[in-house]
Amino acid sequence: MLNDAEKRQLTDAAVKLWLDQLRDVYYMMDDVLDKWNTTRIKSEIQKEEERAFTNNNPAALKKKKVPCSFLPALSCCFRHIDNLSLRREIGHKVENLKQTLDNIIRDKKAYGFDLTSHSHVEVFKRPITTSLVEVFDIIGRDNYRDELLSNLLGVGSQEESNPRVISLVGMGGMGKSTLAQLVYNHPELEAHFHERMWVCVSNTFDQCKVAKAIIQEVKHELSLNEVTEFETLLCEIHDLIREKKFFLVLDDVWTEDFTKWEPFRNVLKCGAQGSRILVTTRKNSVAEMMASSYTINLRELSLNDCLLIFSRIAFSNTSPSRCRYEKELCRELVNKCKGLPLTVQTLGCLMRGKRSRAEWEMVLHNSLWELEDIEKGHFEPLLLSYNELSLLEKQCFLFCAVFPKDHLFDKLELIINWMAQGYIDSKEIMKMEDIVEEYFVKLAVCSFFHDFEQDENDGRIKSCKMHNVVHEFAKSMTKDVLFTINCDDKVEKNFKRAQQLSLIVKETVHKSVYDAKKFTLSQFEYFVF
Repeated sequence: MLNDAEKRQLTDAAVKLWLDQLRDVYYMMDDVLDKWNTTRIKSEIQKEEERAFTNNNPAALKKKKVPCSFLPALSCCFRHIDNLSLRREIGHKVENLKQTLDNIIRDKKAYGFDLTSHSHVEVFKRPITTSLVEVFDIIGRDNYRDELLSNLLGVGSQEESNPRVISLVGMGGMGKSTLAQLVYNHPELEAHFHERMWVCVSNTFDQCKVAKAIIQEVKHELSLNEVTEFETLLCEIHDLIREKKFFLVLDDVWTEDFTKWEPFRNVLKCGAQGSRILVTTRKNSVAEMMASSYTINLRELSLNDCLLIFSRIAFSNTSPSRCRYEKELCRELVNKCKGLPLTVQTLGCLMRGKRSRAEWEMVLHNSLWELEDIEKGHFEPLLLSYNELSLLEKQCFLFCAVFPKDHLFDKLELIINWMAQGYIDSKEIMKMEDIVEEYFVKLAVCSFFHDFEQDENDGRIKSCKMHNVVHEFAKSMTKDVLFTINCDDKVEKNFKRAQQLSLIVKETVHKSVYDAKKFTLSQFEYFVF
């Protein structure tokens, strides 16, 4: 239910309001439990200390005077009164929370949505890729193109598996599909293979749908609407590519389930020696599952390449003299994209209609990623990866937004923080340390971390960073409950819903931080940098 609500909140305002209310109650419940547990632990420590003192000094009991057998000691009275007062306070808060939860359930029905249904909800429809591309628009990928062509056209050894699988791996928006399109349409590659097939797989890996797409790429006029048996489709693939050297692109593969890939792997072996399969994916684990013999990890574009892409889009219909002052600001503006092609393209489209210097400077000097057009254009690929995570994995990822940009995460310190926040489901059979290790690996596999530093002895990851764009995405997902304060600046925000706070302190804290609306350090976790 919550996973469904998490996705629907992005397009349904009623669901977002309901989910925000539910989160607020959750945090209040967490605060009440923390207060009770803290008091209980303090009480146990105090009893333990008294017990230890009594055991070490038995004479203390004899010397201790009790005024009357039926009248307890004064300290005991106060402890009883304090405990009774706390119980009343906790009970009162629990009753209020129960009433609030009842109201939220009633509001859910009033909004007219049913989160208990199992209907499929897809917030963002994945774009369907094709093999068509404008070669002129592709910039900065010449080295990757040549490396890929060399592996696709090269003569392999007789011992290597057939067909040979090659993978392109990179985070969303890095240009994997574009590079695949570039080589797919290369003249040398067209002449080298008997058959070329392009299939956009997406996250579901519907076996029948993928099989039909492969067949129709070879036999365009064939109608397969009536065919529902997977076995029939595999036999058709076998007959179409048998003894032929083929090139198959499987674009945007997400599944790590080998059982879904295995039937295709087996039937595709009937192709001639030298056949190739190119896979594009965000996960190295997918490349490993498909037994890739060669993997290319795409990196960010250089600043000069980003400038060229941006200029072609932003200034396509403008004379050079008219946009002179904009070009002066380009380098600073494009530098914010941190080398991600999709972000550069989105920014270029955004700036194309802006002609005054004031408009350009407003974008440059304001928080770029708070702009709605940027969020829709760039964060969509990240949302696709984000929605693949479990609720607990999402919490671990969003927690990283509390740290500053370009922060070097010590892996051990990070996972200890996750454990301390209670993000790990300790009810599972696995040890907590193993579970949190799996969470870290999942986030790394989804390209939410990069710049890994490995231990020289055992090769395990010691530290990593988060790409600035990924960090901005995490902040956008927590903008109502997580805040960063630079203590040199005046604070004017309302912190009513704040749950986590990042304080960037140099020397002294500005007075406005203490006077901020709805601000108490006891209401949430805070971190000082």
